[in-house]
Amino acid sequence: MGFATPIYLLALAAIPVIVLYHVFRPKSTKIAVSSVVLWQKALTVAGRHSAWDRLIRNLLLIVQVLVVIVCTLVLSGFFVDKMILRPQRYLMIIDTSASMAATDVKPDRLAAAKAAAVSYLRALRDNSEVALFEMSSTTTRLLDYTGDLASVERTISELKVRNTSTDPESLVSLLTAVAQDRSQAVTVALFTDGNFRLDQRRVDFDALKSIPIDVFSVGGGGDNVAITSLEIRRPAYGEGPGEVFAVVENFGRERRVFETVMYHGARVIKSEYIDLAPQERRVITQALQSISTAPVRLDILLDDGLHLDNSAQTVARSSRNRSVLLVTKDNKNLYLALSAIPGLRVNARLPGDVQATAPFGYDLVVYDGVSPGSTLTADTVVINAPLGMRQVRVLDEYEYAKMVYIDESHPIMRFVDERALVAETGQILDPASDAAVIAYGTSGPLAVVGREGRYQYAYFGFPFTARVFVGSASFPILISNLVFHMIEGRDDVRQLSPGEPIVVPIESSSANPDAAVTVTVTLPSGDVRTFDVTGDHFLYPDTFDTGIYQVNVQSQQYGFAVNLFDRDELDIRMSEGADVLNARQVGQGLGQASGQGLG
Repeated sequence: MGFATPIYLLALAAIPVIVLYHVFRPKSTKIAVSSVVLWQKALTVAGRHSAWDRLIRNLLLIVQVLVVIVCTLVLSGFFVDKMILRPQRYLMIIDTSASMAATDVKPDRLAAAKAAAVSYLRALRDNSEVALFEMSSTTTRLLDYTGDLASVERTISELKVRNTSTDPESLVSLLTAVAQDRSQAVTVALFTDGNFRLDQRRVDFDALKSIPIDVFSVGGGGDNVAITSLEIRRPAYGEGPGEVFAVVENFGRERRVFETVMYHGARVIKSEYIDLAPQERRVITQALQSISTAPVRLDILLDDGLHLDNSAQTVARSSRNRSVLLVTKDNKNLYLALSAIPGLRVNARLPGDVQATAPFGYDLVVYDGVSPGSTLTADTVVINAPLGMRQVRVLDEYEYAKMVYIDESHPIMRFVDERALVAETGQILDPASDAAVIAYGTSGPLAVVGREGRYQYAYFGFPFTARVFVGSASFPILISNLVFHMIEGRDDVRQLSPGEPIVVPIESSSANPDAAVTVTVTLPSGDVRTFDVTGDHFLYPDTFDTGIYQVNVQSQQYGFAVNLFDRDELDIRMSEGADVLNARQVGQGLGQASGQGLG
């Protein structure tokens, strides 16, 4: 039976004191005796009242003992815990991202975190309710609040490492929602190695102060060498076999010498030893000898702290397998300029269309006069959006825009005549601090480029409608430069992170728009799965295995390479990701001393 504050049970020691006081307290009894003869009889009658007789006849004693017992139970939390308040709630979050497979804690970090979580669970009071969440590519609820702690322990024991990055934003969203729910107090316990980076600008610290957050840190300072990039780039001029570019980094504290092997299909095309100093990176290049859609794989052969990142794959895409979504009201000149680029499929949609609001599965999305969503889902071009975009704010607008300077060294502006870049109106832009300005108008920046996470963006603060501009030779050159810079420079399939869904657009038949379309997915293991799909998109979420995924739909083949190229996740030295939460460090480096987790 649980007590909130069992120290108050010591108050029960007062009961014997009270009993002894009442038993042995001297009492005088007056007895009237008429003669000396009756004196002995009076003494005999008085002696018959034993200590027990006096005890049970003392109502005050019984009341005092009961008061002590009740007060003790109240102070110890018996009535509060069992009868008055709802059970205490706990929210347990266990990190299962790729870095939790690091072996600096034996057998790995996740095992130490699970052992610490079980110890924490077993120390809770009987009436506690626990909700269990898993943190990897997103923070997912495994169990809602339940008093069945045995089922929580079973679920914890079944957790496995997912080959994914950590999504700290979903963690912050969960904690903020818990903090804003005032219906009942919740204690949060986070079991993680801290290998994630939080954007402090998106954390509501005032809200998080209202909930206790205990962090149990596992691991500590493991060394790791990882492949952080692998892609195929086409030749700078003309067609032909591409060139493979890869980046290998040493995140450890010691110099590492190891062998790298590159395959094109089943054939070894390059093998070399690399010597990397601590925190050094090396670029590996290799020209392909033939045009082939066989996969390119790079392996690094060494024993380090994390094995999930020692191999990466990509594959050259087939011709005419690049797709662009154009969201526009009626800009036919822009549509024709895009359609004229060889090997590019253009899908035009009106603003507000389903695919326009959910532009998944495209290599490039072009918004003409329309703002994109808050999160980029592909490389993105925005042209003269009234509200700008999250990365570029529009401060004001003025009439008649013309360029006063363009950066001719930038690939987008190469061979573009600045005198042709004129428009009826221009916007005054306030770009993000890390964006690059590639063209200035009379009132400031008019064209900027930047990067948001994995995706590039370009913003133009003037419409592509002026006759002088669209009728000039610079217009198709600018559009061609845009496409080449954003997507044509890479000649391999689209790269995804593990756990990131595959999304492929589906074009409905005008004759039967509700008819199902057959989609086949070939997994890295070689298994084939078939789906009948209706709607505008096909979504396949199970991409936790790294490798090449091939999707066939409507006589089109889409390839996707899934690799873990997250530098924050691959740097398995102890990180301070959870410190931003103003949490209380309960355990740090758990499992290091004995090689075992807490049990």
